[in-house]
Amino acid sequence: MMASLQNKILQWPALSICLGVTSVAFFIVFLIAAAGWPGPVTSNCYEDYLVTADCFCERLRGEKPGDAWFAQPMNTISNLWFVVSGLLIAYSADSRRFPSKETWETKTNPITQDKLYSTMFALASCLLGVGSTCLHASFTKWGRQVDMIAMYLIAGFSLLYPLVKNKTLTRKQFIISYCAVSAALMYWTVVIGTPEQTRRVFTALIVAAWSIEIFNVDEEYLNHNKLARKILLSTVAFFLGAVITWKTSESAGPLCFPDSLWQGHSLWHLQSAVAIAGQYFYYVAEDLPVVEHKNVKFVFESTPHAESIADSSSESGSVSEHS
Repeated sequence: MMASLQNKILQWPALSICLGVTSVAFFIVFLIAAAGWPGPVTSNCYEDYLVTADCFCERLRGEKPGDAWFAQPMNTISNLWFVVSGLLIAYSADSRRFPSKETWETKTNPITQDKLYSTMFALASCLLGVGSTCLHASFTKWGRQVDMIAMYLIAGFSLLYPLVKNKTLTRKQFIISYCAVSAALMYWTVVIGTPEQTRRVFTALIVAAWSIEIFNVDEEYLNHNKLARKILLSTVAFFLGAVITWKTSESAGPLCFPDSLWQGHSLWHLQSAVAIAGQYFYYVAEDLPVVEHKNVKFVFESTPHAESIADSSSESGSVSEHS
């Protein structure tokens, strides 16, 4: 039985990692909720949930954290869409058949050649679901900070991955840079920045990342990546529509209905999750020259894709060159 489980994990590493880490994270959140969501309140949303946009419209249950497991039930449950998006990305990376087997076989780029990048992006999406749950379920100060840190995991990847594509960063340098950027943004969120300042930094990072993707291209790239460009531009347009949903449905906004099962911020969660998946499939659809990193060992060498690479390069024994 243990051997069978191990084989499953080796066959589906990205999915296994995302499921495992997300399950543990949600279990910890469950324990904190059972303890009554300890910690200082992030704002006066419990006194007046329409006083500021930071309250996200939906009427809070109870008079203080801990009175209800979910301070905002609909805005909390809808965070599962981020988990769904992350698991879909992980499934795509492991199966190499979604959105189509042909795409994975014909497109050459870091995402299709090295499962590390897919796993990191998928896990970031899953953890965004966990982080946003901490905010909407508790409305504590630390819950808001965890939500913001999870958002930075997506933004940091989006900003650094283009540097991998243009060969500015190697695989190892990307990992180090991603950890450093994430740590710096975590420190900024917890120690220095106000909620408004952290949101502005996040917005700046996303705008910078997508500006690089849209404008930092040449004619040759455009000719070889027409499908990828369509996916990218559609994703950006879709996300801008999501921003409109968020702004119009914030507290006291024109589409704010505090006691309704329909919550615009819940729809924002769904739209954002779709945009994350769209961004990933844009990465998959790109056709780029690949940088070979020699002498790099990683757990994903045991995946089916890595094994096929190993077979094709057995004479040189250089599985790690393709990792």
